[in-house]
Amino acid sequence: MKWPGFITAILVVVFAGAHAQAQTLADPLPVDTAVHRDTLENGLVYYIRRNAEPAHRAELRLAVNAGSVLEDDDQRGIAHFVEHMLFNGTRRFEEGELIHFFERAGMQFGPDVNAYTSFDETVYTLEVPTDSVEILHKSFEVLQDWAAYATLSQEAIDAERGIIIEEWRRGLGAGGRLRDKLLPELLRGSRYENRLPIGDTLTVRNAPAETLRRFYRDWYRPDLMAIVAVGDFDVTTIDSLIVAHFADLPAADAARARPVFDVAHPPETRFTVATDPEYPYTQLEVYLRRPVQVAQSVGDYRNRLVEQLFLNMLNKRLAEVARDGDSAPFLWARISRGSLARTSAHTLLVAQVEEDSIQSGLAAMLTEITRAARHGFTATELHRQKLQTHRAYEKYILEKDNRPSSALAGAYVASFLTKAPIIGIEHAFALVTKLLPDITLEDINERVRALLAHESRNVVVTLPEKEGLSPPSHDLLASTLEQVATRPVAPYVDAVTDSPLMATIPDPVDITHEQFLPRVGATAITLANGIRVLMKPTDFRNDEVLFSASSPGGASLVHDEEYFAATIATIVLSKSGVGAFDRTALMKKLAGKVVSVYPYINDLNEGLSGRASPSDLVELFQLIHLYITAPRAEAAALASFKNQQRSMLLNRETMPGSAFQDSLIAAFYGDWPRRQTPTVAQIDSLDVQQLLALYQDRFADTDDFTFVFVGNFDVDTLRTLAATYLGTLPVTDRQESWRNIEPEAPGGAVTKVARKGQEPQSQVGIIFHGPFAYDPVNRHRLRSLQAALDIHLRETLREQRAGVYSVAIQSSAMDRPVPIYTLSVYFGCDPDRAHEMTRAVFDEIAAIQTTLDLDDIVVKIREQQRRQRETNLEQNNFWLSTLRFYLEHPAEDMEDIFRYTERIDSLTAEDLRDAARKYLREQYVQVTLLPEQE
Repeated sequence: MKWPGFITAILVVVFAGAHAQAQTLADPLPVDTAVHRDTLENGLVYYIRRNAEPAHRAELRLAVNAGSVLEDDDQRGIAHFVEHMLFNGTRRFEEGELIHFFERAGMQFGPDVNAYTSFDETVYTLEVPTDSVEILHKSFEVLQDWAAYATLSQEAIDAERGIIIEEWRRGLGAGGRLRDKLLPELLRGSRYENRLPIGDTLTVRNAPAETLRRFYRDWYRPDLMAIVAVGDFDVTTIDSLIVAHFADLPAADAARARPVFDVAHPPETRFTVATDPEYPYTQLEVYLRRPVQVAQSVGDYRNRLVEQLFLNMLNKRLAEVARDGDSAPFLWARISRGSLARTSAHTLLVAQVEEDSIQSGLAAMLTEITRAARHGFTATELHRQKLQTHRAYEKYILEKDNRPSSALAGAYVASFLTKAPIIGIEHAFALVTKLLPDITLEDINERVRALLAHESRNVVVTLPEKEGLSPPSHDLLASTLEQVATRPVAPYVDAVTDSPLMATIPDPVDITHEQFLPRVGATAITLANGIRVLMKPTDFRNDEVLFSASSPGGASLVHDEEYFAATIATIVLSKSGVGAFDRTALMKKLAGKVVSVYPYINDLNEGLSGRASPSDLVELFQLIHLYITAPRAEAAALASFKNQQRSMLLNRETMPGSAFQDSLIAAFYGDWPRRQTPTVAQIDSLDVQQLLALYQDRFADTDDFTFVFVGNFDVDTLRTLAATYLGTLPVTDRQESWRNIEPEAPGGAVTKVARKGQEPQSQVGIIFHGPFAYDPVNRHRLRSLQAALDIHLRETLREQRAGVYSVAIQSSAMDRPVPIYTLSVYFGCDPDRAHEMTRAVFDEIAAIQTTLDLDDIVVKIREQQRRQRETNLEQNNFWLSTLRFYLEHPAEDMEDIFRYTERIDSLTAEDLRDAARKYLREQYVQVTLLPEQE
């Protein structure tokens, strides 16, 4: 399962403005005893937790309580620079050797080996295998070297400067320019204002080695560090490794005090209006700012829970307003809490509006929070939100044995940095179960009023800079706030219904065929209407069932002029609800349920996908049935979609990324109408009845549908549900499949140059393509070639030439409508080096095809693929996509699932070289994006 960001908030509670409400709530928060926490004599803190998800892996962290805010005036950007340098030479690992070690161990730079630098901290992350004693021990040597024994040689520092400049270059553009305007306002007067982690480019380009060494000496010391280890290991062994590697680290002599920097929260409203010629949207933000307070008591936790309920309920109201079609005052809006710095928290109201609706959009957004403050929420709203909140925590407790080690490690890092108690999921669930029933509407309403009472506000408007569009004045924005505060506002009316999701439950049909597939542990059935269902029960997740369904045909069967309407029909219908329920009513009806269904129409298929809790399978099947037999197409949903699309298209041509994307499409597809960006005229011409008719046609005949279910379910239960809700879906006599309407791919080499943008920023895309012999061996070799390029081009273009920050390699192979492959190389760089870096890509490809020693790369690829396969085999998503593939490709042997490791073991350097010769030929599309001005 995917663990969202607030899992950390469950484990470690940090929030703003909490106060104990009663003496009975003054007890300290309970502490999770499953994590072992200790402190060495030199001040280093460490956390150890055994956790077997994923198996044979450990998540290791080195957390340093020091970030860019601690830089001296001559060190701006040096905290981040030091982070880079720790991968470039330590006492045990010479320059470049560290990444080689990790890759040979099956780890990938980025997903498994990474780091980040923020204002207040620097954190290094490793996911390492634990079934190798040597690798595990060596990983602790790496952490020890990072903590105290970085080389920081002048030569390595000089070599790294270009890479950091390329990382800085990635942040250029409209977003970067607006960030540079807005952050100083939000952090005005604080140390943070002039200490962005990326730093100052002059410092990065010119700082001597001693400047980096000084930061490392001052702040990389045991009393500012924590080691976190969570994974599938013996706790005693890990404890001894930590003590052995870190107990002898010397404490710093005459250590500099680690200051804490406050952010001012003056009792005033500040207005900022920022424009940019390349910014495509108009966005409104209201920051309600206050100091951070770490939750320590049960009362603090209750206040946090009250605020969570309030934010979720208000977000539902904002979403309901946005769904009101042409009457909606904003395209979308939401409220959340967050922080820009460790000592400053905020509640953020944000909305996207049309260019001519800034004042009305701001008023509408503020009106909703004012409505809540004056009239409060309703009893039915609070009841539904309590159900949803409790169900969310219940889901985590049901999956307590399946918590990913990365989530736990992140929580412990957060606890170290903020000094917040670690309460753990079990205690959190107990607290929510105890506290939630007694939270009243008055508690919620009091929290809203307290939030609005905060007088430190920032109102921010960002919008395109163009002729005919006048930015709002500060006086206009101030008067809008005043008008909202004084005008009357009606209470919210919560329309609810007790009607069942389905009024009539159909009688189940017969199962005409059943087969058990012992090797994959799945049961296949065929229903009387022809639908095939494959069911694989698993124990990977306790509260998860995934499904996917598909039928051949898709948008290939509609005319070109209907293509756009067909592909977006499911988007509009999903926003319209289903059966007797519009979208708002459906969400209210499913409150407290964990269930979702999404219909789709792509080029060659139509189908559905979704997920549910085992306890909500009836609702899952009913939604599937209704989306096929009783879809809705609401005029308001289409109007909302049109408004959003028009807003996206209005200023699209100002964005450099759009010019790059359009050039790639033009080079590959020419003027083929199915790959063109839709126009405003196409958007305006969409008709709700046309969308409904296209959708109904694609789902009118279900006898060629294949459903796959994977997760924690009882096969007998699922068999009955399938016979009831899938077996009764409609069938017709038509016979259909997808059709081949793809244009011929361009021959030879096609190169294009696009010019757009103000910044010294270039993008290069090279897409190799051609016919493909679609079989398991060739698919594996294409993926292996992708991995080889990923490793080699990172080493050469980034590490050796310092010309890029990263290179993205993508590959795909398909057999329909014709067997073809693509292998793409994307990177950004200095425009002055775009030709050089592009030439380097082709030179390195030629080296792979001819003389480059590939043996070490093969070792890395084999180990990475083995490790990835180990993890995949324990994931529902992997089995869902894999089983669906074999059902859609009956000529393929499903037993091939278990031959994958044989292909990994048999991969040779010559296989890679042959693949490079076969797939990296003089048949490609190349597009280079350059700035408008040289």
